[in-house]
Formats: sequence, C-alpha cells, structure tokens
Amino acid sequence: MAASERVDGRPVGLWERAGAVAVGVEVAILLVGTGILVASWISDGAESPAFSAVLVVFALAIAAGLVAVARGTWRGKRWPRGAALTWQLLHLSVAFGSRGIPAWLLIVLVVPAAVALAGIVSGAMRANAEAPR
Repeated sequence: MAASERVDGRPVGLWERAGAVAVGVEVAILLVGTGILVASWISDGAESPAFSAVLVVFALAIAAGLVAVARGTWRGKRWPRGAALTWQLLHLSVAFGSRGIPAWLLIVLVVPAAVALAGIVSGAMRANAEAPR
C-alpha cells in the first residue's frame, strides 16, 4: 500500500491533503497565539497564575488533538471528520464574532478554516460517491 492510499486502496484526494495542511496551519497559529499570551503574562504579570496555566494547558491539549486530526486526515481516515468539522465551525464563529479584529488577522484565521472545511467535506463527499451501492 502506497503512502497516498487509504486502507481500502482508494487514493487520498488533493483537497483532503489541503485540508490536513490547513489544520496544521491552524495548529501553528494556535501555538503562536499561546506563545504570545505566555510572553505577555511573563512581561506584564498574570493577574491569576492558576487560570493562566490552565489556559495554556488547554491550548496545548487542543493543539495536540488537532495534530491527530491533521494526521488522520492526511492519511485519509474517516474518524477525524467530525472533530475537524466541529473545530472549523467553532473557529469560524469566534473569528467572525470578534469585534475590532484587524482585517489581516481575520483573513489569517478564516482562510485555513475554509480550506480545511472544503477538504473535509470533499473527502466525505468523495467517499460517499465511491461507496459501493
């Protein structure tokens, strides 16, 4: 079995690969944002160190989960679809619901989410279309 094939022998599609890469980009954005928060807390002093620590641990746990989702999507697995779809919808709702966010940051947040959504949905549609009837 080639690295570009699923267990059932079907090749992994280009959009699915793009979706996996987009989720990886989101992981990088999440880690950079967490690093910026930690640097801010260190320089300015956190009001609640316990809350700050929990927030960092939570962000790292989400990043680890998204890495697993990206790897599963890259390999053409079905199980990451639900987690990826849920994350993208949460991600987009927070991005569009944030007031006063600069346009460039909105683009940085929305483009990977849109590509990931397209990749996840196209993979599901393709699997459904190729399923034996």
